[in-house]
Amino acid sequence: MTRRKRGRWMNTATDPVLEFLDDHDIAVPIGVLDNELQPGYRTIKRALEELEEREFIERDENYSSHFRITERGREYLIGEIDASER
Repeated sequence: MTRRKRGRWMNTATDPVLEFLDDHDIAVPIGVLDNELQPGYRTIKRALEELEEREFIERDENYSSHFRITERGREYLIGEIDASER
């Protein structure tokens, strides 16, 4: 198993959000993530903001309140991107 290179900007929701989006391969609103993941709403919201800013996720082109994982996010999950440099 490849070790992920986490950034200091990441919180407890960062990896679970990326893993959920990767596993389901769909765009979802924050409410779905809040229902499905353990960290609270505010923690998830902060993670989404940081992930979007660093292009690990993006908003759906048809539903701006829905998020999907990007190729960069997938590369982080498999250990190809060092998030501490972003």
